[in-house]
Amino acid sequence: MTPAPHGPAERADLIASLVRRLDACRPSDVADLAIEELQRVLEAREVVLYLVNLEESDLQGEVSRRSPRRPVLPVTGNPVGDCYVSGTATATPGPAPGELTLRAPVSHGLQRIGVLELVVSGRPDRDGEALLGTAGEVARTIAQAVLAKSHFGDGLHQSRRTQEMALGAELLESLLPPSTHSTQEVVITALLEPGYSTGGDAYDYAVNGDTTHLAVLDAMGHGFDAALTSTVAITAYRNARRGGQDLAATYAAMESAVADFGRGDRFVTAILAELDTTTGHLSWLSAGHPSPLVLRAGAVDDSLALEPMPPLGTGLGLGSPTVCEDFLEPGDILVFYTDGLTEARDLDNALLGVDGLLDLLRRSTREGRSLPELVRGIRDQLVDRDDAWVSDDATAMCVQWWGSRPADSGDGDDVP
Repeated sequence: MTPAPHGPAERADLIASLVRRLDACRPSDVADLAIEELQRVLEAREVVLYLVNLEESDLQGEVSRRSPRRPVLPVTGNPVGDCYVSGTATATPGPAPGELTLRAPVSHGLQRIGVLELVVSGRPDRDGEALLGTAGEVARTIAQAVLAKSHFGDGLHQSRRTQEMALGAELLESLLPPSTHSTQEVVITALLEPGYSTGGDAYDYAVNGDTTHLAVLDAMGHGFDAALTSTVAITAYRNARRGGQDLAATYAAMESAVADFGRGDRFVTAILAELDTTTGHLSWLSAGHPSPLVLRAGAVDDSLALEPMPPLGTGLGLGSPTVCEDFLEPGDILVFYTDGLTEARDLDNALLGVDGLLDLLRRSTREGRSLPELVRGIRDQLVDRDDAWVSDDATAMCVQWWGSRPADSGDGDDVP
């Protein structure tokens, strides 16, 4: 057989063919088509697409007629997991002499989905760096296809679940934006736990030009009823935001919507904020919610503490809400959270508390973790405390501002 070429033209052919076929495929065929193209162009002997589960604890090989079966792998302690955690493509000696094993993170910006692993010939006529670059481009293309196709089928959702999802959690999963989004100026990463049974907590964000809109909410109660209340609050938030309303008017619109829906029997605490990504100017207000924290150069800045307005839906917030303002410094990490996070208890019934949360954040930043890894570390810490570590929903949303970047500095994949 004539060796398959692997120069720039062949790489472009592979990506173009893959994009064309993925555009028209069923959601369940994403893995098969990607593997087929890699085998055709790179003569890959083995190709496995791993997807991370909802709780980001394990990576499972996507079922494909073209893939060898692989055991479920933990996110830490193995080469595939290391690739997921680091977000860096690697090439190592393959299982047979003269072979290479390539691994590339399946990600869109900093939104991590899984890992692509393939075994190829490492014969002398092949450029290992070029092969690794091709694997990386294919992995990013797969990530975009997974994100797009997940709206049109259930298989990609099912493959990331390890247990049955409660109705309230199902509602929120269909409503909320992806847990991670990154641009050159700002990175946003959120967690919502327990992922399969959450109800009242929610988060939202939108990046509109130079303004990043942020919200974290906590509805009274649990389960489906609380999820419905959160849905009303999020919908009112988006409606006001898309109507060009400022924070004070948005608070009033959300207060009215929750009051009408709950008839005085339901309420929602919330933190609403707007960040100007060109200047770092931050505006925010609290509706009965814990104040956000700022992690700056490994230290905690509590300057964002404020007197909150009444929760949404109580009918008490009829005056003009207090909108606070401050400026972030490049590299600052904003931390929004619900009280379910700090009230998580360990086996000795001790609360995590704000101090425990801050200690975890400080340790993570000292270790140089990316923002998604920092948030995953929060989840791991909570799970390690107890199998039933939380009696309430727990949410955290971390936002890191890097300062204004040149418009041509990249597409977000190189965010620190």
